Amino acid sequence: MAPLKPVKKDASESRVQAVLDLAKKLLDILKDRRPFPSSIEEELGHAIKRSFPLQVSSALAGQLSTLDTVGCDLWNAATKILREDNHEQDQRSKRNENVRLLISLRSFAFLLIDSAHRSTSKRSKDQDQRLRNFRIGLKASRSCLDKDELELALKVLERCAEHVSSVEEESPLVRIGARNDGQSGSPELDTLTAEYYLLRMMHAWKSQRADLAEHFFSKFSGCPAADSATLPEKAAQSCYEIGKALSKKKVTESTTKWLERALSALDSCDIEQLGAEAAELRLAISAKFVESLLATHTTDSVKHAQTVVESLDVTHGLGNRIAVQLMRLNILLTNQQVDTEAVANDHASHSQASGSRDGLQDWIEKACVTYTHFAASISDAAYDHIIDRLGSVFDAVAKQSGTTFSPRATHAIQALIWKAVGIAEHGNAEAWCSLLRHSLFDSAGQVNKARIGRKTMTMAMAMHDCHTAREAFFQMPSAAQNDDTTRYLAFKLALRSNDYSFAIESLDVVARHADRDPTFLYACVLEAQQSQMGHLAVAALQAILDKRPPGIHLPSLLRCTARLLIGQLDTQDRSTEESSEEVVSVFENAASNLQALRKGSNEQWRAEIQWWSKNAYNVALRLCDQVHPEHLIRLLSACTHFIDAYPEDAGLMHGDNIKRRKALCHFLAATSLIALGRSYEEGSEDGLQCYLRARREVGAFDSVYETTGDHFRDKDAQRRTFELRKFDLECILKLQQWKDVGSALQACLDLEEVDSWDALVDVVLIIHQQTGVLRHDNEDNSRMMDLLNRIINETWRKHQDIVKAARWLRLSFTVDLNDGDGKFALKLLGQAAQMAKRGRDGKSDVFPETELMWIATTAFNKSVDLLALGVTEGCQSWIDGALELARFAADNGALHAGLTYKKELVVQRKKDTETWKEE
Repeated sequence: MAPLKPVKKDASESRVQAVLDLAKKLLDILKDRRPFPSSIEEELGHAIKRSFPLQVSSALAGQLSTLDTVGCDLWNAATKILREDNHEQDQRSKRNENVRLLISLRSFAFLLIDSAHRSTSKRSKDQDQRLRNFRIGLKASRSCLDKDELELALKVLERCAEHVSSVEEESPLVRIGARNDGQSGSPELDTLTAEYYLLRMMHAWKSQRADLAEHFFSKFSGCPAADSATLPEKAAQSCYEIGKALSKKKVTESTTKWLERALSALDSCDIEQLGAEAAELRLAISAKFVESLLATHTTDSVKHAQTVVESLDVTHGLGNRIAVQLMRLNILLTNQQVDTEAVANDHASHSQASGSRDGLQDWIEKACVTYTHFAASISDAAYDHIIDRLGSVFDAVAKQSGTTFSPRATHAIQALIWKAVGIAEHGNAEAWCSLLRHSLFDSAGQVNKARIGRKTMTMAMAMHDCHTAREAFFQMPSAAQNDDTTRYLAFKLALRSNDYSFAIESLDVVARHADRDPTFLYACVLEAQQSQMGHLAVAALQAILDKRPPGIHLPSLLRCTARLLIGQLDTQDRSTEESSEEVVSVFENAASNLQALRKGSNEQWRAEIQWWSKNAYNVALRLCDQVHPEHLIRLLSACTHFIDAYPEDAGLMHGDNIKRRKALCHFLAATSLIALGRSYEEGSEDGLQCYLRARREVGAFDSVYETTGDHFRDKDAQRRTFELRKFDLECILKLQQWKDVGSALQACLDLEEVDSWDALVDVVLIIHQQTGVLRHDNEDNSRMMDLLNRIINETWRKHQDIVKAARWLRLSFTVDLNDGDGKFALKLLGQAAQMAKRGRDGKSDVFPETELMWIATTAFNKSVDLLALGVTEGCQSWIDGALELARFAADNGALHAGLTYKKELVVQRKKDTETWKEE
């Protein structure tokens, strides 16, 4: 004997545990009334399809109690929310509107309970448990069918089928007596079985399987409980739905058959056993049945129709209902020659009007219903005349009675006019619609008023009559105005009338309902794209991005939004500043959702990130001189985010190109931050934050620059590097981060091939002044003097601008003379003399006379100050340098002569000082 295969315990346990984990997760969401995650519907559908039915195993038996408890709790929570949503349907509750997901949750809960029921043989044979499980399954399947969730309904019905098969297996082949031992023949079980066949019939019909629907109807008819107290009304409702659907398809024979079955179902039990709404159901079925009988145009069918109407009057006491009167009129109107006397007699027999006002009003309403029925039956060619006459009748009735029609009469007349609207031509249809909004019909329900208003708006816009459409909208109740369907039409109206505020208001209302169904929001996008207000398409797309309804493909939606926004930058409809905010927002949105963009193959990801990085980069370059610096900074930040996410296997040349883009992004960001920082008040917190962020951008630029090859470091890159060195010094000055002065100065000294050294002078001099006050590090002062010396020499060498060079030389001379040890100043004194000599010899421009005299005089005074302090060392160097520079003054030697005379005095004073010291 072959050995038995081991049971896959781990797989069974893991499947049961996964199902329980999902159930508990869903239960927590329902109890906390939190919104469902976007992925939960897919996860739930996958669990229902793949996990159920759970195989009977020890793992399943061990979780019996947990499965049943969690399943019951989940069922109750979902059912409670469904009931609340149904109760608040008119208010369109925002709390939980995803009915489809709740229906799936109830089915999932039933499958959990069913799994617990089948987990052990003892529990599966328990009659009470079987009935409970069967009952829950039928409720779940009915709710699925009501929402056309056919696949889910079939899954539930398949589990219910086991109960039906077990009943058939337990039923004896031959019944003896009426013995009931509790194992078979249970009345409740028979009732549930009959209801099961009804549900299978409806599922087969909705699945386009008419043959199966006939089969299951025959199975239902053969059930012992088919004529019980609760089932006939359900059977009639189901057959009526099928007949009504067939009527729309003009399948007369089948329509008549199913509607007759519906009436037979209601007639199969006593009237006292039927529910409160059975009379209304009977009227609806009879009206449709009479209509289908009359459509055959045979004498027998007409007689049958008369029998049905008489039964409503005599047997069921419904002869006073307007619907019955309409059926009588329809039967009379089937004859080519209308018997007006019969029509009059018919009215007279049903309007036993007493002398009271109520009786008169009832008779007037019935007369208006009759007249409307005749008017709606007249051919289209005579509409103009009859519509005017009908309107005159309504006006006269309103004037004489001073009241409105009852809700019943209003509904009957509006139903007749609505039917006429559907078959009339455009002009006449609009006239019929105007009758629907007559003041006599103010008692119409909110839903009907909304439908009429929307119909009027649609027809008016088709005729390019925006005024009438707007009037129809504002005549609707406020609740109807805020319906998503109505607001979509209002959005179309606003686009056609170029009413921007009305369009935005309507779009906001549509967006509020988009988490339930984004269809109208998508439609708003398409409408806006085809209008002259194309920027509203972007607003609609932004609303979709904010709502994130289930089923959207986020990468495609973001790309579409970005393309529209980029395209709008070329239009003159809106300012660049206004458009740039939306452009920046969508790129930031994409940068914050890289995980969603990354879904797909490597090639798709490469194409996606390349598209976003290139477009962000190009838009930033395009807008860098047109938009507010903060917008540009945010856009550049998103661009660097995209670049950082770029695949690293793109090759050396491509990688250097990416680095070049990233470096430029950091450069532009630093430049914008400096500009923004300068715009704030000196020392303000916002301004300091800008300088701090600018330093971070400079550091990021340096990090990228260090990793690039030599071919990357062209003149443009070097020029940007120089600008950032200058910005870094400015940030250090503004932030007073003196500890970083040395490294910043050294970075400036390490620069090569710089064309505009003069741009550094002012900031360096100010920093030197500040650090001198703070007694800063001598090494930093030395670097500063070296940098100033290089600035002066490089500027003089490249530009030969003697005025600028003389000024900087004087400033540097003064700085070192006041704060340094004088060595650098003495060196500058010699440089000034050389430059002045070149100017006198005609080899360059003449050294500015004022600068020359000031430097020479200051240098001479320096020697005098030293002597006054008793310091003789170095005095002679200062005197000689001052006299050498004074030789080139263009004053015929006056400055030189004066300083020479003073030199003799200084020398004499020096000797006197030495003699005094010896004594």
